Amino acid sequence: LKFRVLNFAVGMVELPRGLEGVGPAASRSGWRSEFSSAHIKRASKRSAAAPQASSVRSRPAKKRVIKGAVGLENLGNTCFMNSGLQCLCFTHALQKYFRHHRHIVARDTTTPTGRLAAALCELFERHWGKPGQAETARHGPFAPQDVLKAIQQLNPIFAEYQQQDSQELLRFILDCLHEELRCEVPAEVPAWVQQSPVSECSGSSQKETSRQSSQETGPQSTGGSSVPAWSLCAGSDSAADDMGEITLPEPVVAGSRDELSANSEACVESGAGPAPGSSPSTPPATRITSIVSEVFQGRQVSSVRCLECGHTSRTVEPFFDLSVPIPSAPQESGAGDEGANASSSSRASPVSYGSGGGWLNGLKMVGGFVKNLIGSDPHASEVIDCVRKYCQPELLTGREAYECDKCRTKRDAEKRYTLQNLPEVLCIHLKRFRCDGGWLTGTKNSKPVTVPTDEVLDLTEFVDPSVSSEGAQYQLYAFVQHIGSLGSGHYISYTRHSKKNRWIEFDDSRVRECTIDEVREAEPYVLFFQRIPAEDAAPSRLDLREDRMCALDQLPRLEEGEEEGCSIQNLNGTLERFVAPDVAFVSRRWYVRFTTMCQPGPIDNYLHLCPHRRLGAIDDAWCQQNFVPVSADLCTALIHEFGGGPMLTRLEKCMRCCDWIVAYNKRKEVELELINKYDTKELGGPGGDHWYLVHNVWVNNWKRYVRSPKVVQVKDIKAPGNISNERLFHRPDPEGPQVVNPNLRLRQDFAGVNAVVWSVLHHMHGGGPPICRQELSLTSEEILSEGHVLPDELRLQADEVKDGVSSLDRLGWRFVDVCHGDTDAFLSKQVAEAVEADHEQDDVPAAKESPRGDAH
Repeated sequence: LKFRVLNFAVGMVELPRGLEGVGPAASRSGWRSEFSSAHIKRASKRSAAAPQASSVRSRPAKKRVIKGAVGLENLGNTCFMNSGLQCLCFTHALQKYFRHHRHIVARDTTTPTGRLAAALCELFERHWGKPGQAETARHGPFAPQDVLKAIQQLNPIFAEYQQQDSQELLRFILDCLHEELRCEVPAEVPAWVQQSPVSECSGSSQKETSRQSSQETGPQSTGGSSVPAWSLCAGSDSAADDMGEITLPEPVVAGSRDELSANSEACVESGAGPAPGSSPSTPPATRITSIVSEVFQGRQVSSVRCLECGHTSRTVEPFFDLSVPIPSAPQESGAGDEGANASSSSRASPVSYGSGGGWLNGLKMVGGFVKNLIGSDPHASEVIDCVRKYCQPELLTGREAYECDKCRTKRDAEKRYTLQNLPEVLCIHLKRFRCDGGWLTGTKNSKPVTVPTDEVLDLTEFVDPSVSSEGAQYQLYAFVQHIGSLGSGHYISYTRHSKKNRWIEFDDSRVRECTIDEVREAEPYVLFFQRIPAEDAAPSRLDLREDRMCALDQLPRLEEGEEEGCSIQNLNGTLERFVAPDVAFVSRRWYVRFTTMCQPGPIDNYLHLCPHRRLGAIDDAWCQQNFVPVSADLCTALIHEFGGGPMLTRLEKCMRCCDWIVAYNKRKEVELELINKYDTKELGGPGGDHWYLVHNVWVNNWKRYVRSPKVVQVKDIKAPGNISNERLFHRPDPEGPQVVNPNLRLRQDFAGVNAVVWSVLHHMHGGGPPICRQELSLTSEEILSEGHVLPDELRLQADEVKDGVSSLDRLGWRFVDVCHGDTDAFLSKQVAEAVEADHEQDDVPAAKESPRGDAH
């Protein structure tokens, strides 16, 4: 038996491993001892170091520090969270993306999901440091308070400071991150890249058009203003990555629909606007993706075959993790053949000692510890056996009989799972817990499962026959262990440090290196596997880094004009344009995937381009942080190898989109200031004497819009749209007119604002119709609308005119939402509306012909 020694002030007490936390302190820190890790040593190490005790006291040995080995403090039964977070910290693709894209991940901290993403970004930087700044990594224990607070705000179940299920928390975190970082991308990347840019809008400035047209030097270039190219990525990844070398597999066929949609949630029809060159009536097909789905999401096929007629029904299901059973064997806990998923309720998940249960929980916990101390079981299962049991055919009969689509009746059927698309990181959850009637009657399946520390997990036999089985080999790099029973226990995690090739044990704030034998003796609960690259892989990320450094060496000389063919121009005296014939740029997002994933997918430069095929961003720093310079030859080879694009030989901003972003941010800033000033809970004064009712759905959309951070890129523009009060009406008589629905309730269905606030909202967003009442009730007396009661701050802006458009009009919905901040387009629209109004007057028989109409 292995023992752990705790040094108490009153003497030495030896306890079996796993029993130190039994006591009052366990209720505060997951039954873990509150003593410092400096007081916890193994008896064997202590005895071996005894002869040198005097020298150690006189000259303490320097502690060896391993980058990434950062403990997490227990904040009150949070070992379930700490163990899962440590596994995420060692998920190379995820943590590297967060550290290199902090400006995207942590851009919006006004929502709990945004704060969770920002807190995880800080956690990853604490482990590994900021990109290119290894010295920023910390090595002392860290309290993940921001992560816990954000999780508790998102799900009150985790706010009770009781032990929860680590697997449920991990799945919850991944779901939240996916929703926060999701974005729409083209479903058909090759077709999108080959399309032409959107043509200039009617009424656009000829000066603007000629300026951007003169900057075009080829079909693959972008136009507009640029940022200093040599500052791109300077210092990023300048040293070798601490997670080890990862090479690439066999190239992906460019344009393959299966490959492009492997990590997507679904293909949807997007109404956000047509892709370049497409018809407005047929929006392009898009898919939803995020870094979480790109790393963790796979697809499985559920096949049900009727045993009577042989008809087979196939359903494709996405997954972030696989919950697999443990093959049946005699168990002391009496869990039967297999465990079940722990319930999302805190009562149905493994809880720590001190959360309830008294002496019964204590006996269960001691029984679990004793089983852990016995040693490895000669009949222990392998992880591959668990996956095989999950994928083996299951007979559906009796009450579970299958409703056959062909037989039109219930038939006995055979159901089985196959894996269609395997993820880059495969998360396997072992069903160890069964909660039939709560945690008092629940059980834990403690059957040993061998931890495959060096073995390869080959899933070739489970891959669906319709797809290739290439790349179905995985290597374990982290796992969560649950010690104890269902009623009480403790979570710790083990991770493999790729560069050091060592296993590290994380027990809350206590961190230590461990041997392979110790890892094999653990009782795994949630396991993380990284896909193994193919032997005939494409050039490694080391080759790309070397090429990137050569490109960085070449770019600074552009300022001095030392390269032939270099062009340096001053645009508006403030923005510079730098062009090098041998340098191109690839998306940093794709660069991270290339250096961390076996199948990085097509180059996604298109994600950063606006419909005019230029950079749709206003911030120079944003442009610098989102691209990596490489040689033009390598960029051409990568596009040929992986597809995607387009090839960017310069970074230039779209001035039209910049105008839109400026107008959008300006309106939101002025709007928020005015609403905060004039919004009141009572009538009277400058706000008017009547209430204007607004549908609550639009109000909630407006709140999200006005509280969002300042927009940097055009694709983040999300206006609330026109005020939609039509939802407050209904038609009681199918043949009669629409009337206000009197059954709607205040706050649940509508909100009330005064006349000034209504005028501001209506001017900036349009829509309606106005619903004016004496009191905050739809059944109150209807009042005639007072018209626009604009505040003095807006009325004075009507006299401020620039380029033919007043400052008041520049805040209106027609200028911002319809004309996208384009002055010429707005003036052309005004002329068109005036002509249309004159024609309407001409159609009236009694009206005289207008001279102005003749002039137009």
